[in-house]
Amino acid sequence: MALDSAFAGFGLILLLDLALFVAPLCLFSGKLWAARVRGQSDYMQLAERYVSDFDGKWVHARQQNAEPLLGTPDIQSLADLSTAVGLVRDMRMVPVSFRLLMQIAVTAALPLLPLLLVKYPFTELLKQGFARLTGF
Repeated sequence: MALDSAFAGFGLILLLDLALFVAPLCLFSGKLWAARVRGQSDYMQLAERYVSDFDGKWVHARQQNAEPLLGTPDIQSLADLSTAVGLVRDMRMVPVSFRLLMQIAVTAALPLLPLLLVKYPFTELLKQGFARLTGF
């Protein structure tokens, strides 16, 4: 019975780890949100101006351009600007990724691995794992 209570405490351990490692990062949420809003405004204005100029030069040109479209750096600059706008748009309020959360969960679970081996023999775990992988 004591072993089952140790596994039940895993949720508490995980919450404690999240509180210790992720909660302090929430202190930056306000500044990150303000930077995102300001960046979106600034970059969208820049993108609007650039796209308007690009459209006027290449798409709806009043006169034939002497410069060839193929190989022009304008298209690469447009793509780079699109990437920059996407980065600003995708900023998170909390600098935490799914990968970081998974790393915290795995490191919280690692100390419980020996307890799992006490409850279930290693050979039994291998048989079950093999059966799930192969379907036998």
